Amino acid sequence: AFTELLERAHRTEIELAQMRAVLSAATGKKFEEVTLEMIRELVLKQAITLQEIQTFIYTMPRLVWIKRRESEKNYRMIQVSQAYSDKYLGGEAESYSDKFDHDLWPDDIANAFAENDELAYRSGAIVEILEKVTSPRTGINGVIIGTKWSFRLGNDTYICGLGVHGDAAKVIDVTEF
Repeated sequence: AFTELLERAHRTEIELAQMRAVLSAATGKKFEEVTLEMIRELVLKQAITLQEIQTFIYTMPRLVWIKRRESEKNYRMIQVSQAYSDKYLGGEAESYSDKFDHDLWPDDIANAFAENDELAYRSGAIVEILEKVTSPRTGINGVIIGTKWSFRLGNDTYICGLGVHGDAAKVIDVTEF
């Protein structure tokens, strides 16, 4: 299990490097200068548009999503990556825009997503997540292992997430140690 976690961490590191490379090309910054903080700063300065973020998310070959905060624990899906849609939702990623988690997921899963979304919103920090997923559309079961963070763009607050799919039976509960 430890070896698998190390391999997953390495894959995530490679995925993040791919994201940094794309953002480096898009912003003209050196690869080493592209950090999550820099991306957040670009968003805060509105040097990047929501449409650019949506296009970036749609094309990512990993689990990526963005939601707009409508009210407490109530987030509207703006965009999921096609990889997210293929794994969990089925169909085209664009067809899930403007939906809420309760439209897509069983209540227990949607409620857990909302709790972590709200935690990312309230803390203003990057929140590590381990979220159970059981898709009624594709039949896949497991967990999303990743991060969520919030940012403001214009008058709206968004929650963005990035993760990998894991086998729930192989995930170690570190709270036991």
